[in-house]
Amino acid sequence: MRAPKLSYANVVSTLCLFLLLGGGAAIAADRLPGNSVGSAQIRDGAVRSSKIHGLAVGARKLAPHSVRAGKIAPGAVGARQLRNGSIGTAQIRDGSITGAKVDESTLDVVPVAQEAHELLPSEDWHVVGQPGEPKFQGQWISIQEVEGWAGAPEPGPAFYKDRLGIVHLRGLAVGKDESFPGGVVFELPPGFRPANGIALTFPAFCESAGGVTEGNCEAVGVYGGGQIESPDGPVPAGSILTEGAVGEIYLSGISFRAES
Repeated sequence: MRAPKLSYANVVSTLCLFLLLGGGAAIAADRLPGNSVGSAQIRDGAVRSSKIHGLAVGARKLAPHSVRAGKIAPGAVGARQLRNGSIGTAQIRDGSITGAKVDESTLDVVPVAQEAHELLPSEDWHVVGQPGEPKFQGQWISIQEVEGWAGAPEPGPAFYKDRLGIVHLRGLAVGKDESFPGGVVFELPPGFRPANGIALTFPAFCESAGGVTEGNCEAVGVYGGGQIESPDGPVPAGSILTEGAVGEIYLSGISFRAES
């Protein structure tokens, strides 16, 4: 039996069937009006990342706040994906960044902290009258040396220099045998004095022959090379002295910058 020959009618009918079943859909899709297919016409999960061309979706195509943390895979956004200056304090929620989330290797030393780290540590108190420390002058002694006053809450005269080069004084000096020696109490060593030739005067509590006074009795620190003249004669550099007949002098609270 011979195969039937293809006729013009056979070809035309077959072509029409193809266009009706498949080609028509292609033609219809090509003729869809713009913006006629939106999220309502797309089934959930129908469009995945594998079906989206790289860089096809940028920031301009995303609605504000449309992408939140729950939609970003862990580790998907790093420093390389962020534009310089794009994240400031306004974009960071309070308490969202803790020490555990900061890589120490990314931190620089704060300039002020570095400067503080390089400063010399504060030293211990230099107690006047102790071995290797300045000696009392004339009839002056520490309150701790007075009979019955050992262990008194007020310490004897002492000084130290802090990290910033400020000298601090403290303590109570008294006249031996209840005398009123006045004058130089002790001499500060070099490195603990104000600038050369400078005399600093500080109001102080003291006991004079007329009783306890405040402000009228003065502790004077004289520092620098050479000597400074006073009504009673030259005063050695670095001297801590009082004016007049004084039997007690409180040095606590006096401080100044060491300059010589």
